[in-house]
Amino acid sequence: DFEFIRTLARGQFGIVDIVRNKHNKGVYAMKTLSKHALLTQREQAAFLEERDVLVLGKHSPWIPDLYAAFQDKESLYLVMEFVAGGDLFSMLDRCDNAVVDEDAARFYAAELVLAIEDLHKLGYVHRDCKPQNTLLDERGHVKLADFGSCARIDATGAHEAKMSVPVGTCDYIAPESLQAREHGGGAVASGACDWWALGTVLYEMLYGDPPFYSDSVPETYAKIMACETNLAFDESAQVSDAARDLMRRLLCRPETRLGNAGAQEIKSHAFFASIDWDNIRQQDAPFVPHISAPDDTSNFSVGDEDDQ
Repeated sequence: DFEFIRTLARGQFGIVDIVRNKHNKGVYAMKTLSKHALLTQREQAAFLEERDVLVLGKHSPWIPDLYAAFQDKESLYLVMEFVAGGDLFSMLDRCDNAVVDEDAARFYAAELVLAIEDLHKLGYVHRDCKPQNTLLDERGHVKLADFGSCARIDATGAHEAKMSVPVGTCDYIAPESLQAREHGGGAVASGACDWWALGTVLYEMLYGDPPFYSDSVPETYAKIMACETNLAFDESAQVSDAARDLMRRLLCRPETRLGNAGAQEIKSHAFFASIDWDNIRQQDAPFVPHISAPDDTSNFSVGDEDDQ
């Protein structure tokens, strides 16, 4: 029923291709997941959770639409809305020094807050929020993507099962997720790890690199585990006190992290004082992508994903 157009991304568990429906000529993003890879890394891969989030989130403006889910002997398939405006990573890649001004960073961070809040209300934690998973639609507004690391959370906001391996991407993973490896399954995922990721994405938009970036994965992990002493701000950058305060209150231990009492804690922070939360999606975005055709992928920096 679908014809291949081009590959958009390759990840640890499969690929995302742009395809065209032979019947209605619609263009979609098809995610193909290897059953073998999913079965051998069950704690890190969450196909059923990803499908369920897309189904449950069908009325959320922050989650891409799901059109079909099916399987064959070797693979599982998800056919989703193709969000052609690119992603936050690609947009930053085209900016001078890979940064945006504070007003633009505030806009994208605010929309990401609303997207994460919607996901948590559905009963899931994302566990892999990052610029590559923050899509931009044709008007430049955010849609959260790639729910393949999602986990169910209970009424208290905690994951129903403990983790024995860290889940997420190196530069954006929260310290409590890394504790899974240290304590042999003693770490519990919660919505707090998504608020940590929000802090890393905000920092990257304002400073050009994630806050604990280094040349090696072990060094990055060590910096994250000692986040209180390793979080630093370049004083030469034009970043407000309110922005730095928000990042300090997100990039900290989960016990004291902003958002523990819900998204309203973050939405009430001084950094977001100018945000009209009820109408932000009707406002003009800082960047409006140019889309030349329904299958235009030029807004994406295409490459392999490194799902550390």
